[in-house]
Amino acid sequence: RLSEVFLDDRGEESQKLPLTTTEMAETIRVMVEKEQNSAVRYQLAFTLGMLPEHVRFHALTAMLMRDGADRWIRMAAFTSLKSDSFQVFKAILMRSFEQQPSVDDAVLSGLLAQVGMKANPSELSEMIELLEILKTNRPDQATALLVELKRSLASKGRFLADIQPTTRTESLVKELVARALEIACDVKESIETRCSAIRGLSLGNMDDVRNILVTNLSSSQSREIATTSLEAMDAHVEGTVAEDILSVWSSLSPEIRRRASEVLLGQSQRVALLLDALESGRLPVADLERLHLESLTRYPDVALRERATRLLSKANEPQRGKVVESYREVLEKRGDRASGKIVFEKNCSTCHRVEGIGNEIGPNVAAMKARGAESLLVNVLDPNREVHPQYLAYVVVTQDGRVRSGLISSESAASLTLRTSDGREETIARDSLEHLQSTGKSLMPEGLEKQIDSKAMADLFEFLLSAG
Repeated sequence: RLSEVFLDDRGEESQKLPLTTTEMAETIRVMVEKEQNSAVRYQLAFTLGMLPEHVRFHALTAMLMRDGADRWIRMAAFTSLKSDSFQVFKAILMRSFEQQPSVDDAVLSGLLAQVGMKANPSELSEMIELLEILKTNRPDQATALLVELKRSLASKGRFLADIQPTTRTESLVKELVARALEIACDVKESIETRCSAIRGLSLGNMDDVRNILVTNLSSSQSREIATTSLEAMDAHVEGTVAEDILSVWSSLSPEIRRRASEVLLGQSQRVALLLDALESGRLPVADLERLHLESLTRYPDVALRERATRLLSKANEPQRGKVVESYREVLEKRGDRASGKIVFEKNCSTCHRVEGIGNEIGPNVAAMKARGAESLLVNVLDPNREVHPQYLAYVVVTQDGRVRSGLISSESAASLTLRTSDGREETIARDSLEHLQSTGKSLMPEGLEKQIDSKAMADLFEFLLSAG
């Protein structure tokens, strides 16, 4: 770190290290190749950004191929890329064609995202050429990378269809979507393979893929198939997405409704249709979780926000204090631990982890139970009474008009990462942010009493309070 002032090619000549370019390149090459300490390699990834372009390019390529699976080193290397993203992407992809050791998928996706954000026409055109080559032997990977390119372009208000020559781009998209549609419909394929194909359907026209995506939301499909289909629908800008979701809303499970609500809140035209459904009674207000209702009343669009505020002020939501009091008898009951474990897996494991079950998104349950059963009851039924700042939900609006909500799980100088209530993470570049605001609420939804009666709550507490 102390040497960076000497490596910066913007510095005065008197500050430069007495090394030739060849010597410097060789020193860096040896460090990238042989240094074993991960902390040193992490710092080295940052320092590489201070080097001249020709030295930096080769060193970052080598580091990403070796350390791409390490999230922190990978992100550090990405911050040092400057204008090298496409060339490094191309170098790594070409080496993979030559049967070099495979690189972590997150490396190519991250590099491609930066290329899309930069939106250099000649680089994008060459990118399509590379993906055409890739599709011959690795069509699944070509599809996944094209999906990532579409996503990054969209964050800047750009589209795949604009990449020149447009006929070549259109042909590539058409071929990959046709293949993805065939696999997505094949129930003999594994869930993982079908989910991968379903993500590829975000590339096609909604009219061509609507039937399979909407069908996949039914209760007969697995949770993974349903949530991935919603992810693909979310990538489409067509105004029919909201109506497609609302048409099958009554048949959606609580977990799928949660993800569907996030899709509906993702664009202003969808929110308008959602409010139409709420105002007409087609969709009961009680069907939306409190967090999503709060998001509506803080929506960036003034007209939509005012509509939501008027609508929700008429809704008679139960006072949380009264709900807590109605469940206080649970504290005197002895529940069944095995049944409580099932209740936890169904209702709590999305955000909490106990005895190896679930995800570590919300507060640690072991720390919560240390404060006593009564405090735990309040945390479960009135989660917004006391919220630690790190668990506050935020609403993010990007420059292309998309709206996301979740916890800020990590930040860097160039981006922030949101973690949603179903455990997904999305990294958003700071230069694509339009608006960021805390909701003042917990990510944990109110209204668990609708899914957990007093007996089930006693079982849940028996499991939580006895958990190791």
